[in-house]
Amino acid sequence: LRDPRVRRALSLTVPRQEICDKITQCGQTPIYGLVPPGISAYQSAATPPASEESARLEAQSLLAAAGFGPGGTPFPTIEIHYNHSEAHRDIAEVIGTAWRRHLGVRVKFLNQEWKVYLDTQSSLDYDISRSAWIGDYVDPNSFLDLFVTGGENNKTGWGDPEYDALLRRAALELAPTRRMELLQQAERLLLEAMPIIPGVPYASQNLVSPRLGGFHENILDVHFPKFWYWMDDAELTAPVE
Repeated sequence: LRDPRVRRALSLTVPRQEICDKITQCGQTPIYGLVPPGISAYQSAATPPASEESARLEAQSLLAAAGFGPGGTPFPTIEIHYNHSEAHRDIAEVIGTAWRRHLGVRVKFLNQEWKVYLDTQSSLDYDISRSAWIGDYVDPNSFLDLFVTGGENNKTGWGDPEYDALLRRAALELAPTRRMELLQQAERLLLEAMPIIPGVPYASQNLVSPRLGGFHENILDVHFPKFWYWMDDAELTAPVE
C-alpha cells in the first residue's frame, strides 16, 4: 500500500455504482475525487474511467507493474477497517469481493465500536479504513484542508509539502478564479498520490409536504424555519417558472 500504483488499482476496482444502487440507495452518484459536486465555480480534478472494463484492465496493469499478481509476488491479505454499522459492513464486503474477483487480492474485515475505531485510525493501526467527512462550509477547502501534513483530521500518515504550499497560496489568493485553480491543483496532486479512495457521497433525505414554501434544496442541507410558510391553493397549483 506504500506504492501509489497499488492504491490506484484498488481505487479503480471499487464498485461505486453497485454500492449506490444496492446499498446506500439514496440517489447518490459515484465520485472519484475528494471535493463533492455542487460547489459553484469549482471543477473537480477527478477523471472518472471511461468504463468499468477499462478501469479493471488499468487496475490489473498497475498491480502487475508494481510487481504483484501472476508472475509476481502474491499480494498479501489486506484488512478493511470500519466502524459498527450494517451499511458499512455491506459496503466493505462488496469492495472486498470486487478486489478478490478482479485483482486476486484477499481481504479480511475488522469491525470496531466507535471510540476504539477512532483510536485505531489515529494510531494508523490499519491497512484500509472507512472514513467520511461532512463539509462545514461550502468551499473545496473544507475538504482539502483535511490532508495537510500533520493535520488533526489527517488519519492517513500521508503528507506532501507541495500540497501544503498550494493550500497556503489558495488561502492568500484574492482572485476567486485563481484561488479555485490552486485548490484544483491540490486535489489533483492528492488524487495522484491516492492516500484516500473516494467513493460515494452522502445524500440528505427530507420528507416535505408540497404545500411547504420556503424550503429549498442546498448543498449544506440547512433549512431555517423562519422562511417556511404554508402555500395556498393558487400558489400550489401555479406553474413553476
